[in-house]
Amino acid sequence: MAVRAGPPRLGRDARGARQLVPEILSFVSSQIASPDRGARRGAIIALGTCAEGCAESYTENLEMLLPWLLRGMADEDAGVRSWACWALTQFAEFLQACPAPAARSRRFLRHTMFW
Repeated sequence: MAVRAGPPRLGRDARGARQLVPEILSFVSSQIASPDRGARRGAIIALGTCAEGCAESYTENLEMLLPWLLRGMADEDAGVRSWACWALTQFAEFLQACPAPAARSRRFLRHTMFW
């Protein structure tokens, strides 16, 4: 991953979010199963922190994102579990405004209900 001069500025520009989400997904997928609890915490914190600016793209990737949060909620480390709960509140706050196809909503509920 290339080093940037500063943080990306998302604002309300969905194009910026679409460019950032693949990097977030790559980072999280490489860290979420790490034996280092700090790496797992960082992955979960990154997901929650970006939920507002990336809500539309996150909604399109719920099938990938939700299992990561659920895994974090079942982590052996209390800090990871706590951050995963916080990240889920961020998802609840910011993703609810994004329209989701009915099939995607059903899969989301199925993951949640049978976790």
